[in-house]
Amino acid sequence: EIPFQIEDLFSWFESRTKNEIHVINKAGVMMYELLRISPFTENSLLCAISFFRLILSSEGYGFRKLISFEEEILRNKESFNQAFLSVERNAGDLTIWIEYLSKCLSVSAGNELTKVMNLVGDTPIFKSESGKAISLTERQIAIMEDITLKNEMTIKEIRNILPMVSDDTILRDLKDLIDKKLIRKKGRTKGAVYVIGKVRSYR
Repeated sequence: EIPFQIEDLFSWFESRTKNEIHVINKAGVMMYELLRISPFTENSLLCAISFFRLILSSEGYGFRKLISFEEEILRNKESFNQAFLSVERNAGDLTIWIEYLSKCLSVSAGNELTKVMNLVGDTPIFKSESGKAISLTERQIAIMEDITLKNEMTIKEIRNILPMVSDDTILRDLKDLIDKKLIRKKGRTKGAVYVIGKVRSYR
């Protein structure tokens, strides 16, 4: 029976387009059904969470290492259980379940934003290896925030967060951040990405 339920679930998943259902709703349905069907011999919750994150990531949501979505769920198992059981109590209505997952995403994303603000601050000042203070421009702050949240970014993704800024200016900002060792570039071709570098200290 389980294989047939899984087959039906993935058939439903593949038949739904972005225009038909929001990705969070789609991921939420998948997570709920995987928990309900329970096809895994162990760690069912973590496996279901992994599917949830994978679906979000496939649609461009950058929830990777920094955003600890599973920690937010595991922190309060009672809320998780109540949200999960609400579907059966409400004759299959997933509204409370989806709202619960959305809240967990919001809280975990907010926690990561706090980490970013601790990194860049209202008036960001970094210290180089020699102890010299380094200040950043607003453009550089925007770049640092996104790279910190997403772990890595391509030049195309960086252009998207600074649409009114010329390529030359963006490249100068990136070079300046690299020179200051706040970020580093991985790769040399068009597939190169920018990642957070090493900072001695910051405040």
